[in-house]
Amino acid sequence: MTGDDAPRQVSGVAALDDDHVILVGYQLDPDISSEIVALQKNLSMYRRLGVYTWLSQRSLWIFAVLWSLVLGGVSFGLAYLVSRGIARPIVALRAGMERVSEGDLGHRVDPSGTSEVRFLASSFNRMVDEIRASRRALLRAERLAAWREVARAVAHEIRNPLTPIQFALQRLREEASRPEPPRAEVVLENSEAILREVRSLQEFATAFSAVAQLPEPKLGPCDLEAILDDAARLYRGSSPVEFRVEVEQPVPLAWADAGQMQRVIVNLIKNAVEVLGEHGVVTLRVRREAEGGEGNILLEVEDNGPGMDPATLERAVHPGFTTKSTGSGLGLTLVQRIVEQHGGRFGLESSPGVGTRAWVSLPSADHRQVAE
Repeated sequence: MTGDDAPRQVSGVAALDDDHVILVGYQLDPDISSEIVALQKNLSMYRRLGVYTWLSQRSLWIFAVLWSLVLGGVSFGLAYLVSRGIARPIVALRAGMERVSEGDLGHRVDPSGTSEVRFLASSFNRMVDEIRASRRALLRAERLAAWREVARAVAHEIRNPLTPIQFALQRLREEASRPEPPRAEVVLENSEAILREVRSLQEFATAFSAVAQLPEPKLGPCDLEAILDDAARLYRGSSPVEFRVEVEQPVPLAWADAGQMQRVIVNLIKNAVEVLGEHGVVTLRVRREAEGGEGNILLEVEDNGPGMDPATLERAVHPGFTTKSTGSGLGLTLVQRIVEQHGGRFGLESSPGVGTRAWVSLPSADHRQVAE
């Protein structure tokens, strides 16, 4: 028999010694042989199915991972597009708020995005328009109030000398109407009163003109110590008040107009001397500003006079305000204008019974040159 029908045999060989072996064989039944062959085929097929199953499982996992990556990428892209469409108008609105907070009232936001965001942008634009209109109205009101204050000050300063001038002229007219010749002492006394009041009017007009037509400062390195020494030397010879000059070493130079700073110092010293009268101390200082003024120079004029109460201190820099019987009341206004033109700061501190301290903060020359 041949092929699958051939009988199968099971045999074995065992060696007895070098020259002899035992050979044993057994012929299997054909049915058993066919079952063995079928079993071998099934085992081979099972092994192939195991490989297919392993490949199928791995393919399924790879497909799931790839599909998850695709879905994740698509979701991320959609989320990015949606969030960008929502976030961009909000970011623009926030940027607009920052610009308006910095003072740019001409900035507007383009309404876009969702209906809620468009409503916010439109409301923001209306709010900015209202703020701009309110600021214009406030500026007009402030200008009007300032001019009214100046007009009252001018009228007050003109009215004050007019009354004694009127009385002096009436006395001169009465003296001229007498049948006797005019008395020389009466004419001299009244004419001197008239001249004195006219000079007061001239001083007021000069001071007012100086405030209204202050020239632009010619900025450069300014030696405040030299200006303080000159001013103190001038007043020491004409005033009983004691002067002290305290300057930080090394001497800091300010970035200022020397001529205009001399006017500032003279005005501040003049106020302190007039307040003290016959006795007192005026202290002049120049030093670097310690707190909140990096790169600034601090100029101080301090007296130990009667000081001012809070209400008087608040009105001290108002045009035309003065606590003295003479004077224009424009000295501190002039000081404030000059300091503002220099990009500095001016302030007054006073306590009743303690004294008054006027201070001016100016940019330093070395800080200005480093910045440039």
